[in-house]
Amino acid sequence: MKKSSREKLINHLQKIANCNTETELAKYLGVNKQKVSYMKSEKGGLDYDLLLEKFGQETLKFLSIEYGIIQETQKEERQEKAGKLLAEAIQLLSGQKKEEKLSLVATANVTEVPHYTHRIAAGTPADSSSPAEKIALPSLLVKHPRDTYAVTVTGDSMLGANIEEGDILIVDTAIEPTNKSIIIASINGEQTVKRLLISGKTVSLAPENHNYQTTEITGDTDFRTLGVVTWIIRRAG
Repeated sequence: MKKSSREKLINHLQKIANCNTETELAKYLGVNKQKVSYMKSEKGGLDYDLLLEKFGQETLKFLSIEYGIIQETQKEERQEKAGKLLAEAIQLLSGQKKEEKLSLVATANVTEVPHYTHRIAAGTPADSSSPAEKIALPSLLVKHPRDTYAVTVTGDSMLGANIEEGDILIVDTAIEPTNKSIIIASINGEQTVKRLLISGKTVSLAPENHNYQTTEITGDTDFRTLGVVTWIIRRAG
């Protein structure tokens, strides 16, 4: 019988904790064995707070896969509550009923940021003139609320960086881009998402797909950085 993702997670955490049995794992977690069995069998909910406290990064990895969330550049923002709040972010962005969204917003600490209706090109740069709507995100994802916005991706030039068509990018304009940052760039008035490469005085924008070419920024290029991509959100399913 195929093991569930939860069962694989609990077995993995059991090995990390150097526990031979569920009873030993339960003792390590400070709960009874039945709770561990329920988490493993999916009869009960996962205690995110407990698992994040005991197995922070491993639990986040599980949640990232389970909810289709990719965590990008800002390591300092990967705190204990990240997994739980990121799961709520996916639910907020999923096709739920309005009243379900409102209920979730009420229970989570959220921040509204502009979500531009045009799509950012992960391929050939695209026109960027469009209005913005508001999108509610867990506040953990928004370090600088006044300097943060969201955009949706079109194209496949950044597949190697786990950025796919339809993904929502959270972009922070208050962060200074550095070598290898994934940025939103304006090239001759058009926007694109690429990896910034800086080598001496040479600046270029590189795709993460061999079907696209790297663009070198020259003195004749009208080039601006429009923020660093800090998070990538993908709809579950």
